[in-house]
Amino acid sequence: MSALITCHANADADSLSAMLAARRFYDSPTLLFPGTQEANIARVYEKLDKKLYNFADPQNIDWNAYDTLVIVDTRQKGRLKHVRPLLEKEGVRTEIWDHHPPAPDDIPASMLFDFRTGAVTSALCLALKEKKAKLTPEEAALLGLGIYGDTGSFTYSSTSVDDYLAAAWLLEQGMDVNAINEMASRELDSAQIHALNSLLESAQTYTFNNIKVVIAEAAIDHYLGDFAYLAHKLMEMEKFPVLFALGLMGDRIQIVARSRVDAINVGEICKELGGGGHAYAASAAPRSMMAAEARDLILRRLAEQQKPEETARDYMSSPAIGVETDATMREADEIMLHFGLKAAPVFKKGTRECAGLLDAQTAARAVAHGLSEEKVDEY
Repeated sequence: MSALITCHANADADSLSAMLAARRFYDSPTLLFPGTQEANIARVYEKLDKKLYNFADPQNIDWNAYDTLVIVDTRQKGRLKHVRPLLEKEGVRTEIWDHHPPAPDDIPASMLFDFRTGAVTSALCLALKEKKAKLTPEEAALLGLGIYGDTGSFTYSSTSVDDYLAAAWLLEQGMDVNAINEMASRELDSAQIHALNSLLESAQTYTFNNIKVVIAEAAIDHYLGDFAYLAHKLMEMEKFPVLFALGLMGDRIQIVARSRVDAINVGEICKELGGGGHAYAASAAPRSMMAAEARDLILRRLAEQQKPEETARDYMSSPAIGVETDATMREADEIMLHFGLKAAPVFKKGTRECAGLLDAQTAARAVAHGLSEEKVDEY
């Protein structure tokens, strides 16, 4: 079985790391890197030993040489145009390792490994740990880069316990956090600094259910790579709960969204803009849409996502099941046992006026100690 491993177009740290981790599960696979707009990831990729990791030349791929396509960090057809010949080839087995929620254009998979980790690399690392795999310190650092990147160094709300466990295992394998810091480091050039200033100056705050949402725009004369990093930098500097950063680059728009709160799912909004991502981190590059239209759609969807704050009424049962003050502890215990209650209100005799609260554990203990005929009022 000849396998080709790839990730989504415009790769990020997590997708590159996940490709390197996935190669450990297949016999002599070929890796196809689709390119990236992130300068530091491009730098990391250029320094890799292409022969050691068996990276293919995108211009010279023999699609007929593969009967298995392994995809990491996505399952959306629109983000996999670089492997369309293999997706359209009959008889090809498709295996997917992903941590994104389902989308309308998901491709069918022969086997789907679906996770809810902050970084898909984390899930692959734990699978490697289960396999008792041994990594070199260089490999461990390269995989760690993906985990640190997609969890914001463990600061994003999407970070899970498994992300920490995977990082701990990588440390055991020799991961050097200083090497990760060096790979992840980025220096802003003058154009990026200008764009960051534009985002700061244009930032407008809207409030939805007491949650502040910031929408910022930067008009740029030409295409600017690493725009996602500028959004991340802005969130880091200003501590916004939710941010939508719009990059107006000539005739195209790039949108990067970040959320630190559960109540606002930026992935759902970016999906409507032609993109996708997580509830906490997403992006889109809408076609045939002006900036004002994109902003209006974002605001409409934000308003639709907000539901009134939940109250006790949403969870209570009615009418309330309880006992009166002159009921015995045995009667109270039987009622709570019958209805599966952990506690019950105690009403004044002949009324629905609450006199107190009796918990099930107290009633059960009273019965067990031979006090079943004692009145509830005593307790």
